[in-house]
Amino acid sequence: MRNGVRLLLLVAAMCLGAGVGATEWTHAVQLSPNYTLHWRPNESSVSFKIEARTLGFVGLGFSPKGGMANADIILLWVDDYTGEAHVGDYYATGNAKPRRDEIQNVELLEAEQNGTHTIVKFRREWETCDQLHDMALGEETVRLIWALGQKDPANGHDPSVWHGKQMRGTKSVYLKTASLQKKKKRANHQKPVRFWDVKMSNLLIPDNMDTRYWCKIFKLPYLDKKHHMIGYSPLIDPRNKGSVHHMILYECVHSRAHSMFARYIAHEGAACYSPKMPSDWEHCLTPIVTWAIGSEGELLPEHVGLPLSYTDYPSDTYFMLEVHYDNPTFKNARDNSGIRVHFTEELREYDGGVMTVGTTITPLHMIPPRQESYATAGYCSDECTSQMLPDTGIKVVSVVLHAHLAGRAMTLRHIRNGKELAPIVKDSHYDFNYQQARVLSNEVQIEQGDELIMECGYQTINRTEPTFVS
Repeated sequence: MRNGVRLLLLVAAMCLGAGVGATEWTHAVQLSPNYTLHWRPNESSVSFKIEARTLGFVGLGFSPKGGMANADIILLWVDDYTGEAHVGDYYATGNAKPRRDEIQNVELLEAEQNGTHTIVKFRREWETCDQLHDMALGEETVRLIWALGQKDPANGHDPSVWHGKQMRGTKSVYLKTASLQKKKKRANHQKPVRFWDVKMSNLLIPDNMDTRYWCKIFKLPYLDKKHHMIGYSPLIDPRNKGSVHHMILYECVHSRAHSMFARYIAHEGAACYSPKMPSDWEHCLTPIVTWAIGSEGELLPEHVGLPLSYTDYPSDTYFMLEVHYDNPTFKNARDNSGIRVHFTEELREYDGGVMTVGTTITPLHMIPPRQESYATAGYCSDECTSQMLPDTGIKVVSVVLHAHLAGRAMTLRHIRNGKELAPIVKDSHYDFNYQQARVLSNEVQIEQGDELIMECGYQTINRTEPTFVS
């Protein structure tokens, strides 16, 4: 899979929906069976609610790398004797007791405790004036760290009570992007949505390869008219959760699609881009779904759908599924992973599409070893956009950033008439294990003649050999 981004595009669009009510929690994540975090992004701040199975303290932190070092930490608890609620703004310099920040930048909203659980609500500004110990929060990936303590901190604020190895963890999230859970609730109340499962069939992952790209041809179920794909979700074989790195579903476009691809429906597939892959499959180049590790899938904005079966011969629509397997332990396994496509006959206002920006798969893309920071870039020229885009330009509504293990930061830069505009998306805390699609809060117009630069930052400080096509 190429480094870079997958952008969902449409020719025109309307504004996204209005904000949620003041008491509605728009996002939620279960950090452990005993710890659930809810939040609601606001214009200048973000509000949180923690429900935790403990009568001691609860901790929530924002970490640059997922550990204690340089983490911005909030501790909260309800006194077991007085019922008084406490909140504290702390920071950590390493794997040691957090230190209380001289500048307290967290506001307690509510707190209660019952016989088993502590429930707290609090608020924090996206950016505080404390640049020394508070992390700026926003559109980029945030690595949450969490902890539970069985006792309240001593002396009212001393966090010396250790949470233990089993009562802590970390998880990457987007705090500002539109909620996938909320979209799913809305979709469940819409007119009937159909599903199409595109999966491998007991594919062998051999024990003599540490990485494998496998492609297989599928035929779209018969549709008597144009439909819209409105989203997708991953179907990961439970046996291979750590091995399925990414999946792409390509449409196969050719005037004689049926005569060319029908014979491959029963074909077990082939190694992608290898001499064993039939040359006919090189016509499968139009991506409609791009999924990568850590993603829960995507539901498109309510005014956008990707066309399905829009040709003169709707029964002749074929697709190719590409799955990339990482197998560093060289284990022998079977796999049935794939993608569930959500689609409907109720057409949405605008047709969407997918565009790829970045670097191609080539041995010339090399990152030297022992690099603390190393940048490369993929370039989409003004000539490219002039030839590729319609006269009206396109709108970007969603972005998926994709790199491999060495990736640390990614920025999609946007240039018009020699002047650089605001980045379409930027993530200085990119997490290889969390490649969820990002729905943009404000759709971005790309016009003919614009230039796009996909800038990728890598770290190879612990590698002794060059890294190719990372």
